[in-house]
Amino acid sequence: MKTYQSEYLEITKLNNVSILGVAIFTVIISVVGSRMSEFVPMVAIPVGIVLILFIMGKSSGVEFDFSNHVYRIYKQNIFGKKGKWKCLDPFTDVVILKKKGGKIAQSLTGDNTLTGQYMELYLMYPDHRKRLFICATENTDEIKSRLEVFTKNGFQYVKYDPVRRKR
Repeated sequence: MKTYQSEYLEITKLNNVSILGVAIFTVIISVVGSRMSEFVPMVAIPVGIVLILFIMGKSSGVEFDFSNHVYRIYKQNIFGKKGKWKCLDPFTDVVILKKKGGKIAQSLTGDNTLTGQYMELYLMYPDHRKRLFICATENTDEIKSRLEVFTKNGFQYVKYDPVRRKR
């Protein structure tokens, strides 16, 4: 049985939609609308502001509640977080996978990429056939600090070694 410390960890990634893109869309609607009617710009600007606030408040991530042995993958907007809590017990190992640069996300204003070598942190089942993505970063110190949180809470840091199926 694992012994857990009373600790809570949350890893959030922000929405990839650009606020600049929404602002440009709002201005275009206002200008085009002003040609058709005087009423449209008065409506487009507040709607654009509401859209910007909604997009700014949107994010997703993963939360860990080690004292209750649960995690959840959530989506968040300005109204709160939504996601189902699941048991952490099937996961026994924590693994770091090293990868070469690649595209992580794309926005309206350009690509957000990890260019050099980066690392991904995963929780794994004992046979390493199922995994839970925690985070990806180029920052070695960030990965080490998150790894330390998991090892303090009963997960074993091991080398990635999936069990091969016999045919």
